[in-house]
Amino acid sequence: MRRFCLALTVALVSLGVQASPAAGSLPNYLPDCQGVPVHKPSSIVFACGDGNIFAKNVRWRNWGACYAHGSGMLSMNDYDPDCANGHFRTYHLSLIAFGSQVCP
Repeated sequence: MRRFCLALTVALVSLGVQASPAAGSLPNYLPDCQGVPVHKPSSIVFACGDGNIFAKNVRWRNWGACYAHGSGMLSMNDYDPDCANGHFRTYHLSLIAFGSQVCP
């Protein structure tokens, strides 16, 4: 049985509207495939075109202003013999999201 590690990096996008300049930092979100901001998502689709790579059961241990760390399960299609007939394999996932962007 082969073992291997997967490393994934996702940009953490800071979205939302600040009530006032004195209100402090903006809330942090990750966008879904439609660009809808989601706060601490429990699932994330990485292959938005076909949904063949996604994280599920994500639990966030750290959710800061420009950094987030979580863990969960990664499911991905092995495409064997092809994408339509492939099998989904599941792996443990450590997820790190970093960076920020202010959006209207």
